[in-house]
Amino acid sequence: ASQIAKGLSLLIAKSGKAKPPVMFLDTEGGSTFVKSVFESAGIDYQTASTRSFQDLKASVREAEGAGAILIVDSMTHFWEEIREAYVVAKRKRLRNDHARIELPDWNIIKPMWGTFTTLFLNSNCHIILCGRAGSVYETQEDEETHKKQMIAAGTRMAAEKGMGYEPSLLVEM
Repeated sequence: ASQIAKGLSLLIAKSGKAKPPVMFLDTEGGSTFVKSVFESAGIDYQTASTRSFQDLKASVREAEGAGAILIVDSMTHFWEEIREAYVVAKRKRLRNDHARIELPDWNIIKPMWGTFTTLFLNSNCHIILCGRAGSVYETQEDEETHKKQMIAAGTRMAAEKGMGYEPSLLVEM
């Protein structure tokens, strides 16, 4: 992600425009390891460490305002934060320490996540999203026992299940 952001910044500058800064929204502490990538190329580099979903949305607006390239690592933590915050609020509201997410709850959580997706899709800045891989499961019948079992059938970004379809380019490493 850092090399892509660096190359993009330098390519934009090569076209005669100002070299855009790179902003790194960091949930894992990796932004410190790539600082030299940007410093050596003379690219203004700014970082923020957070897992707050509200900060994620604010960072898109801030990057747009600064004409920056935004790196987000890892989207998975923001998805986990929004789900965990919902469960905490639900448990408090119901006064039940064992309440969990149920099917109707997704009708609230997914539109909340959609507020980011809308920002992402309509943004006028370049946004590079990193996320952890998660397994996609499907049911398969065992030919000998005829019992159905869950098997890992592939991978996707470990975030809201539609998130992997939103970027213009998706790379799995």
